[in-house]
Formats: sequence, C-alpha cells, structure tokens
Amino acid sequence: MIVCSFYAPLHNSHSIREYMRHKIVIPLLAFWLVSHAMYSNAKESLVLDNVTVEAHKSSLMNADYQVFERESFINRYQNLASFLQQQNGLQVQQAGGLGNPALISIRGANSSQTTLLINGIKANNSQFGGYDLNTIPLNQIEAIEISRSGSSFDLADQAIGGTINIITRQGEERPSLSINAGSEKTYATSFSSPLTSGLSVQLDHEQSANDYDFPVPSPINNPQNRDQEQTLKNAEFERSSIQLVQKYKDIAARIRYNKQNKNIPDYFRNSDKNDAFLSQEDLTLSLQGEHSFDHKHNKKEFLSQHNWQLFHQTSDENYQDKQGVIGLGTDNDKFVQSRSEAQWQSKLRLQQWQFLAQASVFEERYTSKYLDDSDSFLCVTPQGNCDQVADQQGNKLLLGSRWSNNKHNQQVSVDVYKTQTSSQNQLRNKQGQAEKDSQSFTGYNLKYSVLTTNIDTHFSIKKSNRHPSLFQLFGDRGLLLGNPDLEDERSITYSIDNLYRINKQNQVNSAIFYRELENAIIPVYDSRGIGRYENSKEAYLSGIELQWKYQNDYFYNQVSADIYRSTTVDNKVKSFDDQQIAGIYHNSFSLITGLNIQRHNLEIINQFRRDLYIDRSNLIQGDHNHIIDVNYQYQYKQLSLGARLKNLADIKYNDFTNRPATRRQWMVFTRYDF
Repeated sequence: MIVCSFYAPLHNSHSIREYMRHKIVIPLLAFWLVSHAMYSNAKESLVLDNVTVEAHKSSLMNADYQVFERESFINRYQNLASFLQQQNGLQVQQAGGLGNPALISIRGANSSQTTLLINGIKANNSQFGGYDLNTIPLNQIEAIEISRSGSSFDLADQAIGGTINIITRQGEERPSLSINAGSEKTYATSFSSPLTSGLSVQLDHEQSANDYDFPVPSPINNPQNRDQEQTLKNAEFERSSIQLVQKYKDIAARIRYNKQNKNIPDYFRNSDKNDAFLSQEDLTLSLQGEHSFDHKHNKKEFLSQHNWQLFHQTSDENYQDKQGVIGLGTDNDKFVQSRSEAQWQSKLRLQQWQFLAQASVFEERYTSKYLDDSDSFLCVTPQGNCDQVADQQGNKLLLGSRWSNNKHNQQVSVDVYKTQTSSQNQLRNKQGQAEKDSQSFTGYNLKYSVLTTNIDTHFSIKKSNRHPSLFQLFGDRGLLLGNPDLEDERSITYSIDNLYRINKQNQVNSAIFYRELENAIIPVYDSRGIGRYENSKEAYLSGIELQWKYQNDYFYNQVSADIYRSTTVDNKVKSFDDQQIAGIYHNSFSLITGLNIQRHNLEIINQFRRDLYIDRSNLIQGDHNHIIDVNYQYQYKQLSLGARLKNLADIKYNDFTNRPATRRQWMVFTRYDF
C-alpha cells in the first residue's frame, strides 16, 4: 500500500514537496507506533553506551550503524566491492572487469554524495569527487564501519547519503599467505607477516587479462555484423601494493605504496591497434595516536579519549592514447594530485553524558600536464589543451554530545559542525587571473534512540552538503565545461531505523527515510553536444529498507528488500522535471542462504534488481537482472580452500552505464595462516 501510493502524478515544486511530506507522515507514524508498542511490551534491561574501545565488536551493531570485523569478509569475498554489495541499502556501481573503479550508493544517493573514509581520512578526491572501493585490498583491512542515517557518535556522518570507514590493519600476529586464480587469466596473491616488534608488512598483487566475450557494436574487422561477440582486446589490468605498519604503544605509523596499470578497451570497435592505458602510482604516509585517560574530580570519575592523525598522499597518473583510438585525438597526459590533512578528536565520558570535539584542516592540489601538446603550457590555441593547477583548502569544526537516562534505555545525540572550503584554479604558466570559489556550511545530526533487550529504534534528522569538485567548478576540457558559480548540494534527511531481535536466531532490521535535496549538480548539454555543470532545483527521495536474518549452528538465511521512490524538479529543462533519479535501482531484493557443516561452508546469493534509469529524462531504462553467486569454503586448522562463482546462470544484462556487464566468472583460492 505504501509503495503503490508513491506513484501518483506530480506537477509542480510546491505540490511535490507537500505530497512527499504528506505521504511520508503516514508510514513514519505507523512505523513509530509499531516500534513503540513493541518497546512497551518488551522487557527493559541495562544497555551500556558504545565507547570507542568497543566500537569494533560486531555485537554492538545497531539499526543504522554497523561494524564488520575481519572474519566477516576475509576469504569469503574477492574484494571490498563484492562484500559491500551484499549489505542492505548499498548499491555498488562498477562497469566492466577488474580494475575499473567501483563506486557505491547509500540509500539512493549517488556515489559523489557518499563518503569513503580510510582510517577516518576522506578518500574522495577534490578534483573529480570520486574514489575506488577496490584500491584497498581486503588483506589490508581490519574492520569496516557503515553509517546510513547520521551520527553514531563513533563515526560522525556528514554525507548526504552515508559514510563508509575502512580501518586498515595495525599489525600482524603471524604470517599468512593467500593465492587466488580465476577466469579471464585472473590471479591474485597476498602475504602479510610481522617483521620485528611492532613492525609488520602486507604485500598484495592482482592481475587480469579481462578478455571476456563482449558484444561489440561495430567491430573494426566487420562493421556490418553489429553486436558480434568478440574477446575484448587491450583490457588487461594489474595492481601491486605494499603497506608497512609500525606500532609503538599508542602511536601507529603507516607507509603504503600502490602501483597499477589499466588498459582501456575500445568497446565500440574493439580495435587491435588500440594501446590506450591509464597508469597510477600512489604513496601514502600517515601517523596517528590514540590516548585514553582516567580522571577524578570531586570524587567523580570520568574518562577522556584523544585521537590525532597526520596524513599525506601523492598520486601520479599518466593517460596515453598514442593511436587516438579512444578520444578525439592522441593523448599523453600527466595528472599529479596531493592531499595533506591533520585531524584531532577528543571524547569525554562523564556519567550519563558523552561529549565530542573534532577539528580538521586539509589542503589538496591538482596539476595537469599535456605532454604531447606543445602549446599546453602557453595555452594560446583556443581549442587546445591548457596545463592547469587547481587547489582546494578547507577546515571543519564539530561539537557533539550524547545523553543517556539512568536506565540507559534512551539516548539523545546531537552534533553540529561547520565547514569552510576555498577553491581556486589557474593556468600553470600563472598568466591570467585565477578563478576562485569559497563556501561555508553549517550542518547537524539529531538522533533520539530507544533501546531495550529486543528492540533498538532510532529517530534521526541529518542536514548535509557536498561541495562541488574542482572539475565541476573549473573544468574546461572536452565536451563538458565547469561552472565557477556552482553552489553546494544540500540535503535534509529524516529517518527511522529499527532493529528487532526476535530471539537468538532471528532479527529484523527495518528503515524508512525521506530526503530533500537542493542544488543537485548535473550536466546540461546544448544543441552542439557541449555540456556545462548546473545546479538543478530540487529532488526528493523516499525509501523503505527491510532485512530479516536467521541463523543457527548449521544454517543461516538473510532476506533483504530496498524500495525507493524519487522525483526531480527542474524548471530549466522540462524533460528533467518530474522524473525519477537516474543511476540507482529503485527496487532491489536479495536472498542469501548459507550452510555450515563441520569444516564446510556453502553460500548462495540471489540478487534481483529493477527500475534503473540511465538518463535524467528517464527515456532509457536499464535492464532488470537476477544474478546468482555461489561461494564455497573449506576450513581445516590454519588452511582455507574455496571457490567462488559469479553470475552462475550466465545472465546477459547491461550495467549502470548501459554497457554489457561481465558474464559468468569463477575463482578458486587458498589461504594458510602460519
């Protein structure tokens, strides 16, 4: 009844807002009444506050904040993207084979409105606002935190959609080695080991030919035979990384080096002359400390925790297309990006109160050099490339508090933050006046929680923003132009998250939310096919997420459903008005069934997704798909053996880019802990 009622016709901004707000009141009220009734009948018990030292225990997961320990994903999934794809409310957006960037959507927000953190440092780069989930190998990850609806007090979430924090390993207790091999000449290996006291190393390598069969629209050797399936050429990928971690008492230092190379296929013609590639090298340095103190004042005891971190990363990319197969001409382009950040966080716990203070500053620089364009430095030719330097600096201050009643079955959390971001772009030759942009934003998270033995219910309001990327502000290359007058995307989200523990074997997670989005940044194209980034007026998204889990000693089952309804408002482009948001599946369902018998584990994953729109006018609808994956693992003492099958039924469908997705893939693996 609720879902069907979302599909009434809408005609203008005011009616849409009133309609969506009205329609959300009824399910929100019903949801609260059910939760309240269940709470009233449930037996009350003492529920302790989550403190940082306990934040990574799976038992402390709640309805809107989850922590997954290493044992939840190691040996079971090929990479981070494949693990996150199984989580309720998350949609992984990956096109093509191994090596293509994997992005993620949380609760219907696009990938740039979702924040990825690595040890609390934002991984979204300022130039394009993107990230790649698979940059960090699973072997180097200790835990994964996911926040959907607002502040968890352990992970302050300021993203429009949600936040994922990847916590990397701080040390190794003993050596381990894993080896994987799969279809399309895919190989991967990882090794980790302690070296000396407090010092450990993690090594990873993966590679793939990505030579899967692909329906080529206009094959270069036979253009008339459209959509002929051919082995994809020039699609190879390889990545190697090493991470050193030195831990001494409360201080940890990390050095990470990553090198990768991705050949770029000619999907349209599959030319054998194509040799385009994108190579990348990253060097990351970080130093962090965690300090806890017990205090006494007037016979009262309280605990304070202080965390700090210094971070620097340099990334060097080189894009080459010597034959001019992919682009409009030949390319040999170099892009250098660096980011430095300093953070401080303090927590104070005093009886029923907890207080939080965070401060951070960052600086990011992006430099482009077009090596084969003799005019790119002087930038005289109007249609030529121009070497540019773009900078972005920012700071954030956050203050928060949490109060619990004497029985610890009710909590109120509030955090307020202010950000200031300044951006500028200038020709590398420093001629001409620099383009500048500066914006500030004040956001907040409000949450009221009711906690009992069987039920956790959270009522949340989150006000968030996203600053335009440097390319969206200043980009002037190709057929898409930047716009220095862009304003921040801003949103407010109302949500109710509920976790009901039916018994030791059954639990139900459910959520309902409503989001208003203003100033969404979208490309608008003119009659010549040249685009420019603009702020659209408004967009609205409502969603219901449900998940039931059952588990006993031998069998587990998980059923999930995500149902979204969205509407856009655009007074400038009529075809964009009153349409559904593009790029997300509005309906997705999954069934995960597992069997544990002695040393054997068998898992079957069914996913059904539909109602994807490729373009903003909703003229092109994406494919529905039903994908079945199978995982098998055998464990004997320190030895693990297993196999994975992806897309077992070999289903043909198009992905988020409306390009044919990879078909059936397999992989076998082994891991030994010495």
